[in-house]
Amino acid sequence: ALNVLGQQDQAREVTHAALALATDTAQHAEQAHLLALLNALNAFTRTPLPEREAVIRAGLRAYERAGLHAGRARLHASLAHLRRLQGQLQDAHDELRSAQKLEQISPGPDSCLIHEELGDLHRSHGHDDDARAAYEQAMQHADLHGVTYVQASLCYKLAGLARQAGQVPTARTWLAQARSWKVEHPNSWNTKAAHLHEGILAAQTGQTAEAVQHLQAALHSRLDLEEQLRAYAWLAQLTPDTDPTQAQYRRELTDLLDLLGSAAALQSDRPHLTPATPPIAPAWAARATQVAATQTPTSAGVTLDVRLLGGGVQADVNGVPLRLAHSKPAELLAWLALNGPSTREQLVDALTGGGTEQRHVDYVKISVRRLRATLGETPGVPFNPVEFHAGQYRLSPQFTLRVDALAVQAARPSHDPGTLARALDAYTGPLLPQVGSAWVEDLRLELEEDVISCALRLAELVHETDPDLAARACRQALSVDPFQQEAARLLVNLARSTGGHEEARHLERVCQRRLDHQLSA
Repeated sequence: ALNVLGQQDQAREVTHAALALATDTAQHAEQAHLLALLNALNAFTRTPLPEREAVIRAGLRAYERAGLHAGRARLHASLAHLRRLQGQLQDAHDELRSAQKLEQISPGPDSCLIHEELGDLHRSHGHDDDARAAYEQAMQHADLHGVTYVQASLCYKLAGLARQAGQVPTARTWLAQARSWKVEHPNSWNTKAAHLHEGILAAQTGQTAEAVQHLQAALHSRLDLEEQLRAYAWLAQLTPDTDPTQAQYRRELTDLLDLLGSAAALQSDRPHLTPATPPIAPAWAARATQVAATQTPTSAGVTLDVRLLGGGVQADVNGVPLRLAHSKPAELLAWLALNGPSTREQLVDALTGGGTEQRHVDYVKISVRRLRATLGETPGVPFNPVEFHAGQYRLSPQFTLRVDALAVQAARPSHDPGTLARALDAYTGPLLPQVGSAWVEDLRLELEEDVISCALRLAELVHETDPDLAARACRQALSVDPFQQEAARLLVNLARSTGGHEEARHLERVCQRRLDHQLSA
């Protein structure tokens, strides 16, 4: 209710309180819904992207534990949106494929959001025909499910594509429909954001004063990061140099580009903005160079392997082992490798158990310096290995980072037997078993769920074609959780199907003893 009323700060506070209660009482469905709500609230704030991604991934795990496929589809679409904003278009495609598979299992109203994001992704690639088809499908799904709050935005997007293709009558039709939706639903946050589309349309047709008026009005609506970026980019171009507000627009634009690390969200605006906009052109060039540097494999050339499963933190750079003499720098490396860029506050909270005193801050600073020195002394690392960028610490993007725990996490939604088998091979034991920090304990349990899920799916996929591999997968699931009933049942059935009736009876007795012991404990 607070969210609908526009009181986002209070809504966030209540959501966190409810989430803590749902987590403490193991209410997976409630936990999943609350994480989805928190993700929706984050969309309209400048929450660091790693933090937003962490909320989404926690929501995916909670929905899977609760067996709710539709909620997972929407969160995969949210993750695709983040990837697109960061310029990681292939990753965005992969997330949308996962969303579409789940939507096919459990169709629902979120299908229109998935198709809209697919259209945005096609447009980022410059595939306007595919984008148009996706938006039209999104409109059909929105009509089918009565999702009225997205229709105005979709009509504006279709009008823009038609105008760009020179289809003036079609553009006018879509624009009239968009404005009709705006009139019918005047209090929707989505239709209030129509000021952004109207402002861009006015700017492109030379109506500068009207454009500025609409764009400034848009900034008083609830805009997500993409919409904020576009609004500030256009205002920076349209506002004269003599106007003091232009400097503010340029600062906001720079801050957003730093937050996203990419100008990919301006792709459809680029032909109109870059040629005549000195404030934007350098920022665009800098971000494009930065993204290219972090995504081109040959530009990195330095592989950082981090192994966290089954023992302590072990790492090497291009095959040269790191000597991590202190426990906290090693834990810091593990945190950054798993969570990505993090604020100092996040690191203090994780590494010192929530300490707030200055000595805790100093402790983290010392750990950062020690880790930076250890990595920097390794041959082939002439750059700063632990950067402080946009208020966050991060491992240098010049590293090609490989983390065994992330390989297991990434494989969980897969249906490819090879990917699942490699994930099981990577899982050599619990995450950092000697580390007692709360963040490790939580992630350790999540990884156990990940490997069990991978093992069960692999066994289901290959039990007819490769029963030995299926049996190995079941045994690995049982080694993680001896009371995993589905793995035990599959293993018994596999033994029976291959003629091992005595082995099947033995396995049944073992599982029964384990269950009896658990019930009597």
